[in-house]
Amino acid sequence: RCQEFTARMIDYTSRALDFAHKVHEAYPDHDWLYTGHSLGATLAEEVALARGKLSLNFAAGGMKFLLKSRLHLDLPAVPEWQVVSLYHPWDPIYMHALGDSVGARCLWSKAETENCKACYVPGWPPTGPSPVCDACFQETHMWRHYIHFLWAKQRPSCKLADASLLERGKKCRTASGRLKP
Repeated sequence: RCQEFTARMIDYTSRALDFAHKVHEAYPDHDWLYTGHSLGATLAEEVALARGKLSLNFAAGGMKFLLKSRLHLDLPAVPEWQVVSLYHPWDPIYMHALGDSVGARCLWSKAETENCKACYVPGWPPTGPSPVCDACFQETHMWRHYIHFLWAKQRPSCKLADASLLERGKKCRTASGRLKP
């Protein structure tokens, strides 16, 4: 059954870029802000950067390699606030994105959950399924948690993904790219 899906069909980046191009052609007088959550956030960042537009995302994964290799972007030339990504501070996606992102990273203030405390121990991230880490993911990454932050009108704290944050991300990773505790 996998043969039913062409490489083009599962190339989300190209599909998102094509869609944005069609929408821009249909509405050429509009300026666009690209947004999304999780995979949608990553696609919104890619499209915004490829089109030179702004992006406001929720829980975007790190993607510097993709931006350089696939879109051939000069990342140091990206305007500092062109991409803004908002995160729950204990979201595993945020932890993975440390040191692998562009633009500004904004965190809401939120206490660590018991499951996340148990998940972020030596050896994290786990190599196999982990009920505790799955629970942490459910408690922090799901869209409903981000909606609650917005409804509460709490402002997140934002910082640019500058050299110090990049260094912090490098220090948090092992040689294999996994996060250190």
